[in-house]
Amino acid sequence: MEQPHQEPLGVGRLISVARAAGHRAEVMFFTDPRQALRHAVSARPDVLAYSTMTGAHRMYLGLNREIKKHIPAFSIFGGPHPTYSPDMVGEPGVDGVCRGEGETALPLLLDALAHGGGAHLATPNFWFNHGGEVVKNDPAPLIVDLDTLPFADRASFYQIPTLRDSHLKSFMTTRGCPYNCTYCFNHQYNALYRGLGPIVRQRSVDNVISEALEVMEKYPLGMIQFMDDIFINSPAWVEEFSEKFPARVGVPFFCNVRAELVTPEIVRDLKRAGCWSVCVGIETGDEDLRRRMLGRLQTNEHIREAIRLFRANRIKVMTTNMVGIPGGSFESDWKTYRLNAECRVDYPWVSITYPYPGTRIHELAQEQGWAVPRGDELSHSYFNEMPFETPDKNRVENLHRLLALMADKPALEPLFKLLIRSRGKLPRALYTLIFGFWKLYCYETRIFKNPGALWLFGSGALPRFTGNAALGLRMMFPGKTRPGPDHDKTSKSSLS
Repeated sequence: MEQPHQEPLGVGRLISVARAAGHRAEVMFFTDPRQALRHAVSARPDVLAYSTMTGAHRMYLGLNREIKKHIPAFSIFGGPHPTYSPDMVGEPGVDGVCRGEGETALPLLLDALAHGGGAHLATPNFWFNHGGEVVKNDPAPLIVDLDTLPFADRASFYQIPTLRDSHLKSFMTTRGCPYNCTYCFNHQYNALYRGLGPIVRQRSVDNVISEALEVMEKYPLGMIQFMDDIFINSPAWVEEFSEKFPARVGVPFFCNVRAELVTPEIVRDLKRAGCWSVCVGIETGDEDLRRRMLGRLQTNEHIREAIRLFRANRIKVMTTNMVGIPGGSFESDWKTYRLNAECRVDYPWVSITYPYPGTRIHELAQEQGWAVPRGDELSHSYFNEMPFETPDKNRVENLHRLLALMADKPALEPLFKLLIRSRGKLPRALYTLIFGFWKLYCYETRIFKNPGALWLFGSGALPRFTGNAALGLRMMFPGKTRPGPDHDKTSKSSLS
């Protein structure tokens, strides 16, 4: 797969379950897809497995077609795009797609393929292209007890020095989200698994601690990034975590929270556990737009109070925000800047809204007459440009790049108002660099800062900085991509 900026925990866990079932499995990371082509032709695997999001799927499809010109491997695709757009099973070169969880389905598929005879066609969670006919299997029940899953095979992705040597490591304690935000696939995921088990599941505190201790024994670990959609779903779990984690692991951590779930007790327990920073979802400062187009019911007062509690307990606050929301306006996005500035957040992360096909916001945008692009027309980066035309497109894109710095320096608002009106490639490039380097500065010195000089000045600091800078430039200046046999000559791809 394309070299990631943080640990691909899902891929690592699939490697673990495949090996536990007696199969050989490996992942290759690369920046040039020609490397992947050469490696695959040399290794001649029986199965090629890809994990892809919408937008990046075109790259995977092109690479897969090239590889299959040279070897007769069975190719499967998983991840968000195949889960919610399983019709990609009809694309040339695709043998199967996995919808939803793969830890149970993948070993079953590999076992069936090893025995031959077509038994694999009954594998749950998979759709198959069998001689031009699509075979659709129902999803298996959800994995309820997450403690039964093996830990992700971190050695497979810690072959990347910047990941291995970084003091910041990623973990997940939960699966599933009870909310149905319109811009997210969770509502489709919840519908896919309705009646097949509880959507929200959580590992035990002891299981999470065991994984952290195992990582700590083998690799540097100075701070943890918990990647759960919502870390604080269960106040009882957070309380137990606050009692056990600091005594047995004792490193600071980052986590995602939801404003209306934040209470003084939750903040107290997070602080006691060692929480250094949190992420609060604002998305937009326009309450009506947040409710009407995003399906988020929390108020600005919920957000203000949650951030106030964290700041009072000296916990750093990052927020997530979106600009260019269908049904909104430049004035709506300006309210987003103002709310972040008012709350004095440490870093407001900002993306451009991408109404992905299959999401409710895609339907809402179409209902309101917006010219929403198809999935194969979307860029793989939601930091580059708005995916549709509006009268304020230029101002919104400029605000996207400058908002984080503006929220930190509101006294310079008159200057920023002038900058946002500018046009042309030179201002766009300048604002893009401002966006990237301000983000990197805030991540390194505020949000993911491990207390102590080692984090900023240790041996891994320069590689981490240059790696993150290179990643940011790739995200902000994505290459044009096209499906087809010559695709690998013009873009980056992923193989896993």
